[in-house]
Amino acid sequence: MLRNDGIPRAARRLVAAAALAAGFGCRGTAWHEALIVRLEGEGRRAATYVDSVRAGADFPGFAVDLGGPGLTVPGDSTDLLVPLAPGRYALACWFADHVKLGMVHDFEVTPDSPPGVGPETAAEPAADLVATMFYYAFRLSGPVAAGPHLIRVENRGPQPHELDFFRLRPGRTARDYLAWTAGGRKGPAPAVPVGGTLDFLPGHRVWLPVTFERGRHFAVCHVPDAGDGRPHYDRGMVLEFDVP
Repeated sequence: MLRNDGIPRAARRLVAAAALAAGFGCRGTAWHEALIVRLEGEGRRAATYVDSVRAGADFPGFAVDLGGPGLTVPGDSTDLLVPLAPGRYALACWFADHVKLGMVHDFEVTPDSPPGVGPETAAEPAADLVATMFYYAFRLSGPVAAGPHLIRVENRGPQPHELDFFRLRPGRTARDYLAWTAGGRKGPAPAVPVGGTLDFLPGHRVWLPVTFERGRHFAVCHVPDAGDGRPHYDRGMVLEFDVP
């Protein structure tokens, strides 16, 4: 379990396998999330990552975003299956200014699995839905029924994308959520996060367990555009849907 009140309980050494089962429990008083980044190059640490972000880098050149448990409310948790190879990594909370406040943590994945067994060779989890991320758009492989699902999330766009699922409060819309976000998140949220994954590169995939309740939902990408820095939802990367 990775606590998000500063992420002090993250394991420092993990074994490379088909996927890291990242269980992320929110025990703080605010929303949090946990991006997994692979750190490349000698001497790169979570503190180096924070320094780069504070200097204005949304995507530090030595860090590769691999997804991670998305926005989670206090008292709830988000699970995610993420393929990881041996190497050095960091967890980072990108909600609000939490990264700049130092909400990061180092960990290492070790090559202790049996020879020939690892992320590249193990069988993929069996998903019942596929969520595909394109250039400013989402596509679901079929209708979403109430209950538990295992969703394979794929990025087929030309730049990093993420996917957060929200359940809308009665009478509210995704547009209300975006206005609430733009206004500094003041007052009660028009929607509640129910599961998601942070951004990852084109060609990558993760597996997201989500349980949906009946009602109106939406998917959204908050990632800043590589060109002008505008969040992808400003370009229409929002998808509303009903769960009957």
